[in-house]
Amino acid sequence: MKVLFVLIILVFLIACGVPQAEYDKVVQRADSLQTALDAAKIDLAELTSEPDMMLNEAKLFLSKDKIESARLTLEALLIQYPTAYEATEANQLLADLNAGVKQENADEANENE
Repeated sequence: MKVLFVLIILVFLIACGVPQAEYDKVVQRADSLQTALDAAKIDLAELTSEPDMMLNEAKLFLSKDKIESARLTLEALLIQYPTAYEATEANQLLADLNAGVKQENADEANENE
């Protein structure tokens, strides 16, 4: 009787396990989700990088015609992050702003004459 009871318990314990194929699928899915999570963390880090945020803020100021605020933000970006990728675009925007201001000043001078 004891042997039969032990055999029944043993069969029950062996039969209750998860099939290896199903376990492997779950492990594979977990690995793919971890890879996707790591990629998302990298994307998030790039999106929230300080130079990128400053550049986007300057563009927002420009879209609202807040030229001086845009200029100050771009200058701050160039001072704080001179080697950042965004510094190239910031330099170009600042040059465009300066060219626009010079043109406006020349137009005003011509009107005053």
